[in-house]
Amino acid sequence: MSVSYIQKNKELNELGYCKVNIGHKNFLKKLRKKWITLFNNISSQLHGVKIKDDYDLIRLEKSKFRKSFVAVFDLIHMDPEIYKLASDKKMLDIYKKLGVKHPHYGTRPITRVDIPKDKKHSFFDVHQDFPYNKHSKNSLVVWIPLMDTGVQEGCLEVCPKSHVEKKIFKQKKSRLIKNPKQFELIKTKVKLGEALIFSQFLVHKSGTNTSNKIRFSLQLRVTDLLSEEYMARYYPVIK
Repeated sequence: MSVSYIQKNKELNELGYCKVNIGHKNFLKKLRKKWITLFNNISSQLHGVKIKDDYDLIRLEKSKFRKSFVAVFDLIHMDPEIYKLASDKKMLDIYKKLGVKHPHYGTRPITRVDIPKDKKHSFFDVHQDFPYNKHSKNSLVVWIPLMDTGVQEGCLEVCPKSHVEKKIFKQKKSRLIKNPKQFELIKTKVKLGEALIFSQFLVHKSGTNTSNKIRFSLQLRVTDLLSEEYMARYYPVIK
C-alpha cells in the first residue's frame, strides 16, 4: 500500500472520513452539463422554456412547471454513465485500499440536484447512514460533487470520531438524530475530482447552499461481502 493510502486509512479509522483524489474531472464536468441538457429537453418540449444554465434551472424548479424538474431529478440516478464510474477499476481499488475486502454496492446510486437556499428539499439534518442501510460495519459512503464544493455551496458537515464505537445514536422516527446539538460538526470542502469517503456510522448533515449555483452530487454506498458479521445477518438489503 502506498504511503498516501496508509495516511488515508489512518484518517478514515481515526476520524471517520477522508478525502481521496478519484480523478475523472472531465467526466464529472460533462456529466453535470449533460444533466442540465436533460432538464432542457423536457422543459423545451413541454413548455417552450429553455434551460441553458444553473440560473434557468433554478427558475424552472420554482415555477409552475416544477413537475418537469422533478421528472428529471427522479430519473438521473439511473444514468448509465454513473454505473460506468461506479464500476471503474480505480474506484473499486480505492475501496479495497480503505479496508473493504470485497466491495459491493448496497444501494443504487443517489444523485442530488440541490437548489440554493432550499431547506425543504435540499437539506438533510444531522444523521448517520447506517440505520438507513444496515450494511457491513466497515461500510462506506462515497460522496462525489460534480463541481468544487465549499462552504457557500453547502459542503457536507461531519463530526470527527463519531463513528468510533460503531453505535447508533438516539433517533427520531424520521431516523434523524434526536439530540443533534451534542455533536460538533466541521465543514468539509471537496474539490471537483475528489470524493469525501466516510464511515456509515459517522454523524453528518447536509450543508446549506447559499451560493447562486446548484450543488450537483453523486453518492455511492459501499458494503463488504467478506464481512463475517454482515454474512451472519444474511446480507440485509434495504429496498
